[in-house]
Order: sequence, then structure tokens, then C-alpha cells
Amino acid sequence: MRKRSQGKCNEQQSSCKLATIQSSDEEEATDDQQLFTPPPVKRSHKRVVKTGTTLELTPDFLQSPVLQQRAQRCGITPTALAATMEALIESQGGDTSKVNLSYSQANRCSIQAADLISANIKDNWTPPSKCVIHWDGKLMKTLDESGIEDRLPILISGNLTTFGTD
Repeated sequence: MRKRSQGKCNEQQSSCKLATIQSSDEEEATDDQQLFTPPPVKRSHKRVVKTGTTLELTPDFLQSPVLQQRAQRCGITPTALAATMEALIESQGGDTSKVNLSYSQANRCSIQAADLISANIKDNWTPPSKCVIHWDGKLMKTLDESGIEDRLPILISGNLTTFGTD
């Protein structure tokens, strides 16, 4: 129903326009007046068109400390990281046989990155002049609930503004 009514309106409007053009022809109007169209309404926002980027991966790109740090921060396991990178390369038409995406390689890189992060924290950390160390031992069930294990979280409180992680 709506399309039919719009079609009738459009036909009526076009006939009205023709009538006005014919009447303006009789009054000897210029072509500029007949072809005048109002300027388009400007949008209040602009959409940025992203063109994409080109990426070249080295065969051992999983060893990148930045990639491993982000994966650890987001809780991505080495297996999931290797699988995701393989899917990314395949989806863009790349050849996965030219890069090392094995689980063992991803796991080794993850361990090396964790060691690098911890060494960096140890090197840059200066203990505060006054602090409190909290030792809180607790007996908890194991994850598979087969037994009980002792967990010992250690918390340091105080003015830790000198703590650096670069």
C-alpha cells in the first residue's frame, strides 16, 4: 500500500513540476532557473574511510615481545595465539608454511617474554622506604578437587609510586 501511494505522489509531483516548467517556458525563463537544485544538506559527522594496511611478517614474528606482552595481558594462551595468527594469515591469503606457528614455538616465546617482563620489573623496581608485606597462607581445594593445596599470596602495601614497568 505504501509503495503505491508513494508512486502516485511521485507521479503527481512530476506532473506538477512539468506544469510549472511549461508555464515558466511561456514566461521565457532562463535555463539556469529551470535546472536549479538546492545544495545537499551537509552531515554533522564525517565517516572516515579506512583503506587498510600492508603487513610483512618475519618467520619468527611470534618472538615479538610486544605481541607476547599483549597476549599475556589479555589472557591469550600460546595455543590460542598461534591459532589466531594462523587464521589471520590464511584469511588474508598468506602462506602459513613460511612462518613458524607451532604450539611449542608459541609456548617458548611466551615463556621468554614472561622472563623478560619479570627481569625488567626486577631491574626497575626500587623498594619503598616504608612498606608492609602481607603473607596470607590458605589451604584450598585443588582445581580438580582431588586434594588440598597450600596457596601463599604475598602482598606489598605502602607508597609504591617508584614502581616502574617499562
